Amino acid sequence: MIMNIAIIGCGYVGYAVSNYWHSNNNLLLTATTTNPDRVPTIETVAQRVIVTLGNDIQTLKSVLKNQEVVLLTVGAKNADSYEETYIDTAKTLVSLLPQFPNIHHGCRKTSSRY
Repeated sequence: MIMNIAIIGCGYVGYAVSNYWHSNNNLLLTATTTNPDRVPTIETVAQRVIVTLGNDIQTLKSVLKNQEVVLLTVGAKNADSYEETYIDTAKTLVSLLPQFPNIHHGCRKTSSRY
């Protein structure tokens, strides 16, 4: 059975995960990037690559269509883009998830001891 997985943000971490999962023939990977120059590199580890910003609702909808799992691995290019990269992308993704009931997601609360 094939599982569809979207990796939102295929920079260093997203690329490493995609590279690891790519060898599994049961996974169909879609990855996003904000940099069109990275598309050829990412195509070596993902079957589908989409260039988009994390706050682009329409494009993220097309990325999420038919997905079962979404991994968010965005990274800010600099301190000035933290809010847009992390907060806006997370808010956009959270706002869209209810429209895609086939996507498995969850939150695991952890605690630390000091």
